[in-house]
Amino acid sequence: MVKAAVFHLLVDWAFGALNLHRLAVGVVALNTSALLLWEKVGFRREGVWRDGYFCKHEFNDFVIMSLLEDEFRSARENAAGPPG
Repeated sequence: MVKAAVFHLLVDWAFGALNLHRLAVGVVALNTSALLLWEKVGFRREGVWRDGYFCKHEFNDFVIMSLLEDEFRSARENAAGPPG
């Protein structure tokens, strides 16, 4: 399993080097480990496309998640604690 720290680095790079304001991902609802990983990084669930993903003759929900730069920076500063 990929560690959340790697995703934190990628998100930091996207907001820093690429100067993006918002990141979004879509996850098949059955993939609970991916949902938990993105939430651990700070992504929030925005909505669900009910039966929005079709694979192997079966429909599954598709969860839309996003993270804004200010949310990411704020959570990061809070996790670091007070200086000193």
